[in-house]
Amino acid sequence: MTKLSRSFYLLVWLLYCLNSNAQDCHTLRSQDSLHLLNFYNSLTDKGLLNWDFSKPLHEIEPTKIKLADGCRISYLELNNRNLNLVAFPKEILQLNKLTQLHLVNCKIEGNIPEELFSLAELQVLDLGTNLLSGTLPKNLDRLRKLKTLNLYENQFTGSIPDELYNLTNLQILNIRGNKLNGTISPQIKNLKELEHLRLFSNQFTGIIPNEIGECINLKTIAIQNNFFIELPSTLANLSQLNYVYLDNNLFENIPLLQNPNLITFSILNNKLTIEDILPQYRLIDNKRTEFKYNIQDTINEFKEVKLHPKEKYILQSTVDQSISTNRRTWVKKDEEHPVSTNHSYELEYNNLVDKDQYYCLIANPELPGLKLIVKDDLLSGKAQVNEYRDTLCEGYSEVVEDVRFDESHPKDSIFLYGRGVQGHDSIMVVKFFFKPNSKYEISAKFCSGSTFELNGQYYNRPSTYKQNYKNSIGCDSVIVLYLDYYDVMLSEPKYSKDNSNSNLFNIDPNIYNNSTNKTYTWSNGSKEPILSKVAMGIYKLSVTDGNGCEKVFSYDIQKSVVGLEESELASQIKISPNPSSKDEYFEIQMNTNEVLDNDFTYSLFSLDGRKFRENQALDFTQNKAIISTIGLFPSTFILRIENSKKGFKVNKRITIL
Repeated sequence: MTKLSRSFYLLVWLLYCLNSNAQDCHTLRSQDSLHLLNFYNSLTDKGLLNWDFSKPLHEIEPTKIKLADGCRISYLELNNRNLNLVAFPKEILQLNKLTQLHLVNCKIEGNIPEELFSLAELQVLDLGTNLLSGTLPKNLDRLRKLKTLNLYENQFTGSIPDELYNLTNLQILNIRGNKLNGTISPQIKNLKELEHLRLFSNQFTGIIPNEIGECINLKTIAIQNNFFIELPSTLANLSQLNYVYLDNNLFENIPLLQNPNLITFSILNNKLTIEDILPQYRLIDNKRTEFKYNIQDTINEFKEVKLHPKEKYILQSTVDQSISTNRRTWVKKDEEHPVSTNHSYELEYNNLVDKDQYYCLIANPELPGLKLIVKDDLLSGKAQVNEYRDTLCEGYSEVVEDVRFDESHPKDSIFLYGRGVQGHDSIMVVKFFFKPNSKYEISAKFCSGSTFELNGQYYNRPSTYKQNYKNSIGCDSVIVLYLDYYDVMLSEPKYSKDNSNSNLFNIDPNIYNNSTNKTYTWSNGSKEPILSKVAMGIYKLSVTDGNGCEKVFSYDIQKSVVGLEESELASQIKISPNPSSKDEYFEIQMNTNEVLDNDFTYSLFSLDGRKFRENQALDFTQNKAIISTIGLFPSTFILRIENSKKGFKVNKRITIL
């Protein structure tokens, strides 16, 4: 092959490669454009977005949508565009060449989706000011190239996962304003590139580990508004440090910082004293560094001490003894004692019982405006103490030394000035114990027709009763008795001829209530629930239920009902409407061709056997009669229809709503 031929083939190959790459770029850009279009079309409210997809992808919004090499979307920023995304936009997660994703204030809710961790090229993830919740994902460490992680002002809970400390390229970690807790792991030393650490306004606790001193590129530490208790001295090793915010924690001491690039050092509202502040104040260059500080308001260092009259006593304060230039003022209430630089103050006590609280006010001329209040000992006289105790009934009162004692004021200390031994003050401690009026509640049931006895008192009907009596110390007491019947036994008998002898009959009394284990005794001596093979006549049945209640029923086999079973009698009677309404009526219809006389009566019973109407006339017109419900209350009743001449008796259940 000639040299010219080789050059020609090389040119053809280069043109082919260029054309192939151009086609690949066009395809990839089209795919990203489609993902972005799908996202845009999925928005029900597009907020401030007004994208025109007739334009080339890189011209839709050049400052917010940027392409790498003109092919793939590498930068997307939708911050503060009045979007209400709610769910994390899955279409955006298809843009797998993203290096920066900014979705600040888009109202995204829920957890960070798993698909996000497939964006392997991501370097900046900014999801601040949303409604994200749950714990920080452990899969964050899959984003190996991540340099900025902004998850501030969300609703994350739990602790920082250990996996986060594997993001060794991380430069900015901002998770402020969440509900995170737990401690900071020593693994923070892995974040060698970290420059800005913002953990403030969470619920972190414990100590800041020594290993933070290995994050040599740190410029900002903002951990205010947490519950940290201790700082390491290794903070002094961070030569790049510019800003340190430690406000509103529980630090009781601070390391001395003389970092050369320190611009702001703020330690407001911790548990510090002059002893903690002054060394740092002397060390820091106030022209170069803004040092914000204060001390805690009050330290409680007191104990209660009882003294004899004229006894000498030395007040002492152990706070800030290492600072020799401190000035102390000893104060009793509003009375100032001479200024002293000593840690103690001697006094002579009087004979009063009144408690005197002493304070030590500590100040230092190098820190004007700061004053530490140390609450010191609480002194009182050793008075003669007498105790008076008694018991009163509920609702009573008694007066002792012109002081009224009742249930709202059961105890008090009465100061008796000058009435103790040798004219010293004394105290009477009065305590009354109030015995409540006893109240017992008893619920009981008894058999209808019997009596119920309690404490010698007898009751024969259901109701609520009270028994008043005096308890062991004579206080009024009461027993409340809630008395009711056991469910009354009712009978819906069925009569039938005996299959083997037409002159004999069977009686099924069909006794029912809520009790089981019934025993039966018929007047003919039978103990069976159903009386079989008996001649016509009147038969009595004594039934005792599981509650011990006994009731006697009478059954009359008459010629007029021979051959007609109770179920057949009942089937002749139709009641409507059932249920009925209060203040309306029931219609009774007798399905028979026989002309009915006016010897029918009806009675109404409650399910517990109480009678509401008895032997009321039933006037049938064209085999129909009306029963009014006026005056009855909503409940279920037993309607008994009888014709004594024909020996006809049927029970039906009716309901009034």
